Amino acid sequence: MANNYKVKVQVKIEECADITTDGPSKEDVGVFEWVVSAEQARSIDECEQIVLRITHDALRDTFGHHLTSVSQQYALEIAGSLEKCEVKPYRVDGEIGRVTFDTYWVEQMEEQRDDPAGMPFPVLHAKEWYRTTGFKELALVYGSTEKSYRKTSDLINRVRHQEDATPSRTLRENTEYEGRQIMAHVEQQALEILHEHGFTTEGTPTEPAVDRREQVLVTLPLAQVEQAIQACAPEPEWGEEMALSMCCGWCWPSCFIITCCSTT
Repeated sequence: MANNYKVKVQVKIEECADITTDGPSKEDVGVFEWVVSAEQARSIDECEQIVLRITHDALRDTFGHHLTSVSQQYALEIAGSLEKCEVKPYRVDGEIGRVTFDTYWVEQMEEQRDDPAGMPFPVLHAKEWYRTTGFKELALVYGSTEKSYRKTSDLINRVRHQEDATPSRTLRENTEYEGRQIMAHVEQQALEILHEHGFTTEGTPTEPAVDRREQVLVTLPLAQVEQAIQACAPEPEWGEEMALSMCCGWCWPSCFIITCCSTT
């Protein structure tokens, strides 16, 4: 039984005597054709945009068709037939673009809604879109954290060759949601660290006060800290800001201080 999938891509540009068309037309799953003029085909700039446009259309079509097949196979394994399945649209906002495809739902799946491992795809609510990691990197890391929502929306729709796919309003809502998720995670991590070291959520010791007069100031050599910053900085220009956050603020680059309380 086949357990793997083969992914194939082929793009051809060849001369023909057909009449030119206004845009790509679908011939089969993942197969699109666009008849362009000789002038367009011989222009580097125009030919580049034509190839990118038709390729993205074919990629999205193939991607959606494949995921529909995955859903069908999963439903067949559970129900044994597709006759009693309810067909529901599933929406993905990805680096590949926005894609909507059919999924197959049977009653037995209701028992597995809260178990992600038991479902072919994450469960969505109402008109929610599943945002891929590629989309988040493109739209959030390189997009809305650096530019306005409108400019980011225009950019990602442009590079995906899908006009008006993701509106700026939706991008703003997505960014704010991801920000709340990050803040909640950081807060949870902080609470866990406090608990592990014997403090309440308010930052007070959970055990009787100890003598902290024998605190030890731990310092690291400048070269060691610089090496760590170079290894961890997401961007080279972040190095100085990271260094300032670890020193006393007015003595950079003469010292770096990492402090901890050590009781004896």
